[in-house]
Amino acid sequence: MSDYILTADVGGTNTQLACFKLEDNQPPQHFLGARFQSKGGNFPSQINQILELAYNQSGVKINRACFAVAGIISADGERSAMGNVDWGVDCRELRDKTPLEELTLINDFQALGFGTNFLDENNEKDLIRLPHPGNRYPSGNPTGTRAIIGAGTGLGHGILVYSQQQKLYFPLNSEGSHCDLAATNDLEWRLVQYLRNNVSLNNHPDYERVASGPGLVNIYNFLCLYETSPSHKIIEKAPDKAAAITENTTNDPTCQQTIQIFLRFYARAAKNLAITCMATGGLYLGGGITPKILPLIQKSAFAQIFEESDRLHHRDALREIPLWIIINPRTALLGAAMWRGNS
Repeated sequence: MSDYILTADVGGTNTQLACFKLEDNQPPQHFLGARFQSKGGNFPSQINQILELAYNQSGVKINRACFAVAGIISADGERSAMGNVDWGVDCRELRDKTPLEELTLINDFQALGFGTNFLDENNEKDLIRLPHPGNRYPSGNPTGTRAIIGAGTGLGHGILVYSQQQKLYFPLNSEGSHCDLAATNDLEWRLVQYLRNNVSLNNHPDYERVASGPGLVNIYNFLCLYETSPSHKIIEKAPDKAAAITENTTNDPTCQQTIQIFLRFYARAAKNLAITCMATGGLYLGGGITPKILPLIQKSAFAQIFEESDRLHHRDALREIPLWIIINPRTALLGAAMWRGNS
């Protein structure tokens, strides 16, 4: 018997909507999607448009939905304030303004983590392995705890625990990206002080201030205090400054250094999460930025930094954690589509 569900991945920069057909013992079948910018978006209107399109094109009436939201879900599960846009998601409002009757909200990294259950490790359109130093690909524990981290408009964290009964990984929420940022050299310490004085309102900055899209811009602006960037005028005028920085890494030394510092912090944040939950099942890199800078990650010392620790037995443990990069852009949507039937 077929069922249908509307899903959304509501991020700080973009929001994706997708309609899925659900059948017993079958993977979700995507048949309609839409994308719009989150800032200034009219969420009820966008929902009504895609529901109307689903009915006009496929004769399908959809009245239930699961939305993955980049924000903290309220205790009653009915609301979520967004961290990087000036609107939130309110189920009661959506029931009043759309045909939807049954709505579920989950954190975006809960959805992304749950979605990894439905990715094919042998399909590079889904996942790509990142080798450890020495071109090693450790196998890890097939039912061990997994960790997921992703740089985008923010820095998402999640922990995945295996259910022997359901043969699936289920996500635990985490706000680990807001742990205090640690500096490991003089340049990084000056960066921390710059962030404290100019970005964090005299508070100690967290990892999201450097390992995210806005974090890239923060690092770049800091470096521009000490050196000239040939691409500065282009980057200042760009609507997406983070994207402009990554696009100019080949011809601008300041952009190159920005990416190097960004990836060092990203790798250390990933290591901290992995060692915190002992992610013997693997560490997954997601988020909007990660697949866009895949060649830069692959050429960088990311895996080497991931293994660094002042304790030998911790280094040994980190060396055995598989590293995966999530490529499939619908992973969170897949997770949201399957969440209602498995949660």
